[in-house]
Amino acid sequence: MTQKNVQYVCTGCKSNLVVDGKITMGVHNAMNGTRGILRASPIIGDYSISTSPTLKTKLGDRLNVLCPCCGLMLNSDDSHWGKILLRRAQKEYYVLFSTIIGENVTYKLGHKSQRPQVFGPDAEKVKKPNWSTMLVSS
Repeated sequence: MTQKNVQYVCTGCKSNLVVDGKITMGVHNAMNGTRGILRASPIIGDYSISTSPTLKTKLGDRLNVLCPCCGLMLNSDDSHWGKILLRRAQKEYYVLFSTIIGENVTYKLGHKSQRPQVFGPDAEKVKKPNWSTMLVSS
């Protein structure tokens, strides 16, 4: 999904999160307190990431994900999921991704869709999002 008409945006301020071809977010490691920048592939199902040297992580760490423009926390109420918007061809989709290092699962859900698309090798192992609270708050 690297077409020019695709944008990943903050659910609050609607700023474009893609910088130099990567989804870019501020992060705070809830386990050890380190902070930094996380850059992720915009291709759903590609779990390659890079981080700034100040962010220290290990498998199982939970990250608080922040919009780099407005500072909004993009985590769900239970902090297990990050939520951003995907805009493509004049349609919007929620993209939910695990905020746990090493959990490779992503959901894509249209506003009125009843069945989310699921991606990633850990989809069957990871707890499912609470859709009723996920789609209410931005």
